[in-house]
Amino acid sequence: MKKLITLTFIIVYALSYAQNDAGKTGLSFLKIGVGAGESALAEAISTNLNSPFSIYYNPALLSFHENPNIGFMHNEWIQDVKSEFLISNFELFNIPLFAVVNSTNISEIEIRTKPGEKEGSFNAHYLNIGLGTALKLYENISTGVVFKYLYENIFDYEASGYALDLGLFYKDFYSDLNLGLTLRNLGHMSNLNQESTKLPTEIRIGASYVDLLKFSEFSFTPSIEFQKYFSKAGFPILFGLETNYSRMFFVRLGYRTGRELHGFSAGVGINWKGIQADYAYVPFKESFGSANIFSIFISL
Repeated sequence: MKKLITLTFIIVYALSYAQNDAGKTGLSFLKIGVGAGESALAEAISTNLNSPFSIYYNPALLSFHENPNIGFMHNEWIQDVKSEFLISNFELFNIPLFAVVNSTNISEIEIRTKPGEKEGSFNAHYLNIGLGTALKLYENISTGVVFKYLYENIFDYEASGYALDLGLFYKDFYSDLNLGLTLRNLGHMSNLNQESTKLPTEIRIGASYVDLLKFSEFSFTPSIEFQKYFSKAGFPILFGLETNYSRMFFVRLGYRTGRELHGFSAGVGINWKGIQADYAYVPFKESFGSANIFSIFISL
């Protein structure tokens, strides 16, 4: 009964917050995928325990990571957008913790006030520093939270603020079926020039079936996630499928609905003695090119 009360409370809180949130959002770097394996699966990974990067999407997963990890990602996004991301989970005084640092830069943005030659250029910089923890409510159920400090610098203007992410995870809800729920980017920013930037607050509800199909040394894990940005119409659905050979070689496919510029994603990975390297390819339409994402993590 208490399990049901906890889940109901988070859902009701999320929906009530959604009804009060409206308008356009900024800080779009918070929408860029984290982790090459996660990006290859279209980010349908809030119930994925294979990688520390997924903790960033659902902090409740931290309770089920038995070993400390450290991971790094480099993302060559589109239109000269580059991101670096560092995550580490560890224990301190028997308390599970994780820390993240995410730096995103956009270089050589042209200044134009009239047709013709550009009048100059400037850079934009975004920073996200987070610290989170998780707590097991029961043997198979956990909840988590992360506090994030946010900073943006565009031209000569600066702003800072904070955000909270909340997560819930139910491991083996039925057999090997995992369920997850997250509420992300609840917070506030100071004014940038004369107006405060609204955060891209979202809710995610996800499920995955670990090793649904097995034969020989191969196994397959499908995942699905329902995503809703509170200030935007539509309800995107994220699909992911990961196959692995003996937990050493990985092939991943993903697809997301509701995106005009990109939907398909794919990637590969290799794990050797606790070191895993992953790559993701995300093609874009309308001559925007493609994104190439690399990440690596070490299980300590």
